[in-house]
Amino acid sequence: MTYFRYETADSAHDCEDLLVNIKHLFDQNFRVLQKARNEIRIVRYKGMDLVLKSFKVPASFNRVAYSFLRDSKAKRSFMNAVALKSLGIGTPDPLGYIEFFSGGLIKESFYVSSYSENDFTIRKAILDKEIKDRNRLLKSFAAFTFRLHKKNIHHLDYSPGNILVSKNGSDWKFELVDINRMHFRKLTYEQRLKNFIKLWPDDDTMTIMMREYAAFSGDNPGNAVRDALKWLHCYKRVINLKKKLKKALR
Repeated sequence: MTYFRYETADSAHDCEDLLVNIKHLFDQNFRVLQKARNEIRIVRYKGMDLVLKSFKVPASFNRVAYSFLRDSKAKRSFMNAVALKSLGIGTPDPLGYIEFFSGGLIKESFYVSSYSENDFTIRKAILDKEIKDRNRLLKSFAAFTFRLHKKNIHHLDYSPGNILVSKNGSDWKFELVDINRMHFRKLTYEQRLKNFIKLWPDDDTMTIMMREYAAFSGDNPGNAVRDALKWLHCYKRVINLKKKLKKALR
């Protein structure tokens, strides 16, 4: 037996047809943003550019877990986006999600949001030291991250490709994407500083962000820089070691 279940945002009930027919739409030749473990495409629907994210069919154990024990990635993406919006944090507008089941177990899931125009991701600011007003941009980003933490938001995939950046007058606007892994709870000092390490900044870039972050958080800036660099170096060593072992085992 096959069936589906879905939910739309209060303002997006006209997207029900899109959700029900999403597999057919996804197979059409629309612009592909990402084609990897999970696939992301942009579609034009009722005069709007929308982002459709298809989550990979989970392995057998996860099919059981996502069917009975925890929410699917699509549902979590939707619920987290709704929560972020309610807290005044930027993320593309959530429109809905749909889950398809076969034999009582989840088989596929999709999340739909608006398409958000942006200038680049934070990766550009991390890597390109010649970017205009880079220091101010990094400081603005550190202030944005403090806002997240103050609102008890812990984005577990806080990596360079998951933060969209747009010029907003004399400042910048930041939006979060890939938000299915997120906790809403008070962060410890270690969790707050470690939240920066997946950005993979060099030491100078981390120092700029940490000093600005400490100005908002009240942490001792010298201690914040020291501890953040220590955790960053440890993280890089672990990741690089994993890459070497993976390469050696091929």
